[in-house]
Amino acid sequence: MDKFLPLKLKKARERTGLSQGVFARALRLSSEYISLLEAGKRTPSFATLQKIAAFLNRDIAFLFHESDSAPPDA
Repeated sequence: MDKFLPLKLKKARERTGLSQGVFARALRLSSEYISLLEAGKRTPSFATLQKIAAFLNRDIAFLFHESDSAPPDA
């Protein structure tokens, strides 16, 4: 897996001030799974990406955009 998405996930989680465990519970995922996603050892499903984006109150494209701000409207 590309290193960009795991880093983006980790930075977004850290900005919420939540540990992997609390973040995982909020998403109804395991903390081990969050750890594997952030380490780039698992590829999240589209449904998982949607769940994460919704929790962060962001569009799913945010997870794939290089900057920390929202992507420009297309």
